[in-house]
Amino acid sequence: MHSKLDKYILLLQTLRIDHAHGEAPHKPVLLLSLLELIQLGFYPDNKIRVTPELVRTFKSTWESLVTTKHHCNMALPFYHLKSEPFWELIPKSGYEKIMEMKLEMRSLKSLKKALDYAIIDPDLFEAISKPSQNMILRQTILDQYFPG
Repeated sequence: MHSKLDKYILLLQTLRIDHAHGEAPHKPVLLLSLLELIQLGFYPDNKIRVTPELVRTFKSTWESLVTTKHHCNMALPFYHLKSEPFWELIPKSGYEKIMEMKLEMRSLKSLKKALDYAIIDPDLFEAISKPSQNMILRQTILDQYFPG
């Protein structure tokens, strides 16, 4: 296996997840959605914007995988992925301070208003873009967070 790929496999297996009400599935669902859309060419580079396709894919993935009572809210993982070393939020000009207020980022409307895009680490984006590595990353997430 590739050492860069191994690094991302480990990072995906150890996502910082909220356990207050059972293991929150939001980050894994968002990442699975991105894996699908990047593979389909919806994101030609590592700048991830909130698009209708992403929202639709997130909801569809959620419906097919999540069996807990968590609420389907894509704003939560999009914002909270900033705690992972491979995800960086780029705010719109003038919204730098509000992006630090996590309570303000609980809805897609607020997120879209304040956020320009998120950046995925270029090496991870490259891995996701390769079908064989995308499949390995997808299976890693499924095995770790949705073993059923």
